[in-house]
Amino acid sequence: MKTQGISDIEVLNDSFLDSNPKLILEHSINNLFKNKIAYVCSFGTESAIILDLISKIDKNLPIIMLNTHFLFNETIKYKNELLKLLGLKNYREVFPDKKMLNKYDIDNNLWKKNVDKCCKLRKVVPLEKSLNEFKSWISGRKSYHLGERKNLKAFELINNKIVINPLFNCSKKFIDDYFLSNKLP
Repeated sequence: MKTQGISDIEVLNDSFLDSNPKLILEHSINNLFKNKIAYVCSFGTESAIILDLISKIDKNLPIIMLNTHFLFNETIKYKNELLKLLGLKNYREVFPDKKMLNKYDIDNNLWKKNVDKCCKLRKVVPLEKSLNEFKSWISGRKSYHLGERKNLKAFELINNKIVINPLFNCSKKFIDDYFLSNKLP
């Protein structure tokens, strides 16, 4: 798919307004962005749903985790458990640049002094670099989280990339039921 414009995003959103997450993912992975799509995964609890759906569509889809060097051990354990359980084969862990950390955050406390700079150094720059080869990436955001996500759509254009939100129209009940019916940890 060529670089999308705003009108293309509107057409996609109209087409998938009432679609379920699996249909959105299948179409995005197999048709729209074949080999140019990745899932940026936090390995938070609700990430298991998207990972499970991806495992049923393409076990080789790139799964990218941003490791800021501040992850909880429980997150690492959960990541390992899900990757093994679901048989996902293309996991990539992205880290901040060591030279930049040594220059700007030698004591690992930049977040106390300058949150924006810390975020850019540990999250924004590494993520942008890891997404260079892709036209699109999958997000786990949901509209029921409200705030700026209240009017979330299935597809967004952000920094010249299509961001896919397959859970955009899912309720908390859907999330809970999916975990139970698919026996996800």
